[in-house]
Amino acid sequence: MTRILILTLSLQAFAWTDGNVYDYASSIGIAVFSKAGLCLTINNHRLVPGDRVNLVVPSIPQSLVKAEVVGSARDACSASQLSDSGSNFYDLRLLSGTLPLTMPVIAVTNSSYPLQKTGAVISGDLAGDGQREFFRSCNSAEGIHLSVWSGKPLKGKRIWHGYYYLGYDLQPNCTPKDTVDVTSH
Repeated sequence: MTRILILTLSLQAFAWTDGNVYDYASSIGIAVFSKAGLCLTINNHRLVPGDRVNLVVPSIPQSLVKAEVVGSARDACSASQLSDSGSNFYDLRLLSGTLPLTMPVIAVTNSSYPLQKTGAVISGDLAGDGQREFFRSCNSAEGIHLSVWSGKPLKGKRIWHGYYYLGYDLQPNCTPKDTVDVTSH
């Protein structure tokens, strides 16, 4: 059985202009296919069946896939090893688009502002603060770093980070900005 380790680090929250707060910790997670189907891990226990989820495939050219929460994940989905004890697991159902079968994607929930594709990248003003957020992935020696940036990746500020451990060797291509302040796996 393949063992999967997912580490999710949230870096901050932003206030919307109307006083509401966009909380990256509870609004962004990692989705991946498992033997049980499409699974989401996120630090949010309030998702209910029917909640919509945007799935960003962060490899270039990026793509946007629509999904919805089916319910809390069964044991087969949550059997992946998760080092962040605050995470919750959900089963998802695809509504449109296709996903890679073995690679993780960035899941965005609770977004009042639409994501859109411009050229080869997906972006959107998640926090409603006038600054566009962008998505990125890169390889470490044995896993994939997923990140969301306020402003262009590597030039703007990294505001969310997740790590997906694959357990086999990859050709690393991450920069120090991709992994700064990331605990070891």
